[in-house]
Formats: sequence, structure tokens, C-alpha cells
Amino acid sequence: MTDFEQISPSVFIDRLKRMADAAGRHGVEDWREAKKARLAAIDLSPAHTRLALAQQECPRIAGHAGSVDAATAAERFVSDPSLQLLVIGGPTGRGKTVAATWIAATLDACWWVSAKDARVGDAWSQARARAMKAAHLIVDDLGLESSEWAAKEVGSLIESRFDRGRRTVATTNVPPAMISKVYGDRFASRMNQPVAGLYVVCGGTDLRRPK
Repeated sequence: MTDFEQISPSVFIDRLKRMADAAGRHGVEDWREAKKARLAAIDLSPAHTRLALAQQECPRIAGHAGSVDAATAAERFVSDPSLQLLVIGGPTGRGKTVAATWIAATLDACWWVSAKDARVGDAWSQARARAMKAAHLIVDDLGLESSEWAAKEVGSLIESRFDRGRRTVATTNVPPAMISKVYGDRFASRMNQPVAGLYVVCGGTDLRRPK
């Protein structure tokens, strides 16, 4: 696995500005307006959209001692198409969802689902069908499924996408040692592929706690 540099806040901000300039956007407000239009095509909740628009969160995550791995892994997923499955794990408040939202806002043809929404019924069947077709998929809250059936359903979705060469990012609180017990050995094997799979653990302190 390639070692990635630790991204400092100043470097991360500079990269965001260069992305904006490359698209012909000048100024933070213009950049945010352009990103709003991009996010309109992604099925994100209002809370997730606010995360994606809050560009100051990215350098905050990147500069956080425990969450730098989430930021560098997110950048690797965006830049390295050989990485098919990225699982960002760790306790609450370590920047997992922020990193995943940055990926969703950066990549084209990205779809977002929450593992908590996996339930028997037409709504999930339709969401699953669209999730299977998406070039890039974010599965948030892996491990918070409502039932054993739902966990198997979400795990099967990710496995099927992997087998078809479609790229997926998942956020989870489930420790790597427990993944095979919850989702099975096949899921764990895909997550640990030398080139195509990666599990990143985010430690450090809770970013949501007031300083």
C-alpha cells in the first residue's frame, strides 16, 4: 500500500482553491454556489449537504491527529481508481462522514445511502437498485442496520458492487476484527484486498466535543 503524506490545513485549502480555479470559479462564495449545483444531483440529507459545503471542515479534519487518515484515504479514493472499496472506521466524531461527504461532492455519478434505511419494502428495493448502478456509492453508518437481515442485505450490496468493479465507500463504527462476524468472511476479504480494498481506522479525540 502506498504511503500518503499527511495533509496540512494550508495544503488542503490550497488544493480546494486550485480545484475551484480549474473550473473557472473565483472566490469562496462562487465556489460554494457551484458546489450546490453539483450536490443537487446527489441524494444527500440537508445535514450532509451542509457538511459538503463547509469547506473549512476539510482542513479541520485533515489537521486532526486522529482523523488525518480519513482525509488522506478520501483523497486516495478520489485519485486512485484501482481502490474499489474504502471502509472508514472509528468511534463517533472522528471525521468519517465528513471525509465521505467530501468524496461524494468531488466525484461524478455518486449516490448516497444509509445502512439504517435498509428494510424490507419498495423504498429500499428502489434505493438498492439505484445504488447498484451508481459508479460511486457512499454507504453511511455501516453497522447500524435495523436487523440481521438488513446487515446481510447491505453487506451483499457492497460485495456485489465490488465483484462488478464498482467503487464504494463505507463509514462504520464496527471494529475491523468484528467485520467478518457481522458481514461474513467474503466481505472482510474484499475489504483487505492488497490494492482494491482498504480499512482506515480514525482515532484521536471527538471532533464534535467543544474545546
